[in-house]
Amino acid sequence: MKELKIKLSKLFEKKKKQQLLLKELNALIKETKALRDKENEKVKEYKKLRTEALSKVNSFSKKLSSFQKHFKANENSNYFNLKKEYDSLNWKYQTEVFSPRVEKRIVSELDNLERRMLVSKEVKQEKQKFLKLYHQLKKFRQDASHYHEMVVNHAHESEKKHKELMKLYERKDSIKEKLSEFNEEIKIVKKQLDELYSKIKKEGKQAKEEVNKYKKQKDKDYREKMKQKALRVLDKFKKGKKVTIEELALIEEFNL
Repeated sequence: MKELKIKLSKLFEKKKKQQLLLKELNALIKETKALRDKENEKVKEYKKLRTEALSKVNSFSKKLSSFQKHFKANENSNYFNLKKEYDSLNWKYQTEVFSPRVEKRIVSELDNLERRMLVSKEVKQEKQKFLKLYHQLKKFRQDASHYHEMVVNHAHESEKKHKELMKLYERKDSIKEKLSEFNEEIKIVKKQLDELYSKIKKEGKQAKEEVNKYKKQKDKDYREKMKQKALRVLDKFKKGKKVTIEELALIEEFNL
């Protein structure tokens, strides 16, 4: 029985250690799960930002494409050079005297320069619009690239936490399996102790009954012995022989 009690005590001690490990593990699982969920939220957040940035990239790419199709910048046209040429020719036209044919050609050239100046000015303005769109597009592409990098980084961290979580769950299953084994062993040892207690109790009861039976038999034999002695004392008394007070008390005890 002592060995069983020691075994049971050790099993309870092992079970307690595993329960403490399980408690710590559950806390770690909760913490790791929270970190993984936080990373997943970051992934969702940056995916949304990336989608918005890519949408802007797509929109501005279309705008630039449309701009380039409908307007081709004339790199050879320069407003200031054209203006200088126009002013010089116009000054000549106003200060000098030309033949009608030359004058007509000069007026035609001035008209041409005016048209080219207008186009050149428009080109410059559109170039500025183009560059603005281009820089905006470049920024949105950089944003999209940055958000994509953040998505990948946080997804990687989330995957790491998920793998850690899976390992923790495996450890938890292992501990739960050990606890189950300990509980089964404890159940078996308790049953053995209960059976042993029951056996001892039964044997004790039987022993007590035998002791009582033995005592009763002993008392009975003793009473019978004393009765026979009392009968001998009575016979002695009847014959007029001398008897002691103890012997008279013995006769009286058996009502003889």
